[in-house]
Amino acid sequence: MRRAKMDVLALATLMTGSSGCGDVVVGAFESSESASSGSATDSTESETGEPEVMGRFVVVGPLARRSVSDDLGLTWTPDIADGTDDASNLNAVAWGEGLYVAGGSLFNARIYASSDGLEWDMVFETGGAGIYDVTYTGERFVAVGGGSNVFSSDDGLNWEVDTLPIVGGGLWAIGNDGQGEVLAVGNGDVVASADHGRTWNYKFDDMRSHAGVAFGDRFVVIDETGEVHLPFVGNGDWEISVQPTNVLHDIVYAEGRYWAAGELEVISSADGISWESHPIEESITSITWGAGVFMGVGGGDRMRSEDGMVWTRVVSDPLSQLEGVGWGDPGL
Repeated sequence: MRRAKMDVLALATLMTGSSGCGDVVVGAFESSESASSGSATDSTESETGEPEVMGRFVVVGPLARRSVSDDLGLTWTPDIADGTDDASNLNAVAWGEGLYVAGGSLFNARIYASSDGLEWDMVFETGGAGIYDVTYTGERFVAVGGGSNVFSSDDGLNWEVDTLPIVGGGLWAIGNDGQGEVLAVGNGDVVASADHGRTWNYKFDDMRSHAGVAFGDRFVVIDETGEVHLPFVGNGDWEISVQPTNVLHDIVYAEGRYWAAGELEVISSADGISWESHPIEESITSITWGAGVFMGVGGGDRMRSEDGMVWTRVVSDPLSQLEGVGWGDPGL
């Protein structure tokens, strides 16, 4: 059962449009690779002559594995994997405040920060389970993982910890609306915040294994079993639940639709209720969108799509196991 995942970068959509509780910079992953190795330039000119933002996709995985692409996912820098054990795993990433922020580890909660996606500094560590998902609300970073802790930061470097009354053993996914509303889901638990993750409201426990959450015009939650839920605005159970498929791993909102990735298919919906299936050759366990392009990873495969329906494998390497993919604009 997959737990480490990476949610959509809320800031990618927006751009198309306290004191810390951990040790600061207690470890680092460094790279001698050029940031542009194997990749194109950071921007191109549009038909109007204005530069088009291409940004940088980042993929991460076990043993601090990472690679970046500066040409919208077409080519990638050579993988770097210089971690020594499961404590150096990179599981989830978000972009904001000029930084990529990644959650990781397996048995401890670790948070890393990077300005380029290649060289990472560990900025926070505490006991407990690893961190599985990170989001940027437009104002703060918020991260969740195993156990009952939620982590938040104004700058990605100094972190606070809140302990919630979680009953299901952890929170696996988190999403936000870009205005301060945050929803986190896990092994049955559903919790919400209305102030960028500063305070939390425990909503309910439905005993389901939730895998992802995304916001379009409302929050949509997916389960590992393929079920999709639309929550009430207030407390209570789900307003609507449907089951368009059998297995789902991750979800993103882009181009006016929800896109959920599963086993050998991506499903899409404009309203979260009626879904269309788009068969793919490989399974995608983490999906994101940036600069008009979808990227997904699954095992050692990196999949790319310009419309969310037709996908092309751009990298296939069984030795390059990956947990997630994200997008940001470091302006390199």
